[in-house]
Amino acid sequence: MADVTILTESQRKPDSSRRGQLLLVAGLLLAVTFVLLAVLLNSVIYAENLGSRGASVGGGDVIEFETSLHDASEETIRRLNRDADPSDPHSDLTDEFEAVIDEWDGQARQHGLRDGDYSTVSVDTIETGTQIEQSGGSFENDDGDGDWELAQNDVRVRSFEMEIDTIAESDPDDAFRLVVSDGTDVWEMAVYDSGVQAQQNGVEIEDCETTNPEAIDFATATVDGEFCEAVIFGGDLEAPYDSISYENGSEIEGGYRFIVDDTSLAGSNDFETHPGIYSSNVTLEYENHRIDYKSTTWIAPEEPYD
Repeated sequence: MADVTILTESQRKPDSSRRGQLLLVAGLLLAVTFVLLAVLLNSVIYAENLGSRGASVGGGDVIEFETSLHDASEETIRRLNRDADPSDPHSDLTDEFEAVIDEWDGQARQHGLRDGDYSTVSVDTIETGTQIEQSGGSFENDDGDGDWELAQNDVRVRSFEMEIDTIAESDPDDAFRLVVSDGTDVWEMAVYDSGVQAQQNGVEIEDCETTNPEAIDFATATVDGEFCEAVIFGGDLEAPYDSISYENGSEIEGGYRFIVDDTSLAGSNDFETHPGIYSSNVTLEYENHRIDYKSTTWIAPEEPYD
């Protein structure tokens, strides 16, 4: 026969003090959980804001600093090239460039330290070249040849401008041509009395109509100040180029200037030459309590429009 236990009234009711303790513990656990979730959510929001609002937490300072460095480096190269004498060795230009950047670095560092920022700037590489210029006359070489090669063998070019005084031809097929080859494909630009035309591998790709064009700037791809796709240097070809040539140089008169990353052209009789700096790689390191940043900037003023 089974035993039967009869509970008293006090045994059937749970202890009120014990129930209160359980409720207190549960409440504390729930509060801790909410706090941890809030901390986690705030961390996520802060991380997203840090990535999307870099300018407000230090990124903008770096961008401004890097832009100033790039502009100062470009202007230094322009000035040194502009003032270069034909007899100057390239080492004079490179030494001066390094000295200017070193001075700029010291002044920028002292300025930044006042705000708790630390920066260093160093010149990694300097690539020298030859500045080429003709101030007047036909675009023939010293021997009177209208078809001739200006530069060759994996050459890069920048700061290329033409100033045109006279155009003798109205047919683009017989007009003066600038010819660029990468060893496989050929891009040509014809200048005639009613415009500019570009061909690639013998097929016309672009043309710009303008009466007696006077100025062509390949850095901005403009003819007389107006954008023209026909003067996007090299078209689809990519530098370095196998050769840069003129054809029908007797059909045009005026001047031209550019710089190539080739020092072997110095002293040529076909045009005036000056030593020059073609490009430089400059490294920036910048840090403060909010950011640690390092980058290397390519400095090559007035590269062809791309």
